[in-house]
Amino acid sequence: MSTAHRWLEEWNSEPLPGDMSTEQLFEILISKLKKKRILILIDSLERLLIGDETNGWGEHFIDEWWEKFFLRVLSLETFQSRIIITSQDLPMNLCHTRYQTFLFISIRRIEGIRTRRIIYQKGIKDYS
Repeated sequence: MSTAHRWLEEWNSEPLPGDMSTEQLFEILISKLKKKRILILIDSLERLLIGDETNGWGEHFIDEWWEKFFLRVLSLETFQSRIIITSQDLPMNLCHTRYQTFLFISIRRIEGIRTRRIIYQKGIKDYS
């Protein structure tokens, strides 16, 4: 089951039709994230990139749909959801300054209340 399908099933009370194309799932996912306040935490994004810890990670995702997802989300003018990503490396095409909705914070090692304070100061307040 794809990540998009799993997320949509978790967020909806009714199951999705099984015969949906990847493109249809993608558009439904983007629409849902655009309209509804959903917090997504992606830990260790580098695991979705081509490469490894020894040789480094590349510019491209293992699955092209991840790149399409991030490029689409970053280019939207309105977007109710928030995505927090932790990673040892990021594809530079996502970090490009043309995306006004992209906020990059380099954090070495922080804990507890300090983490919450940084997140609050950056405008990520209440997603319950």
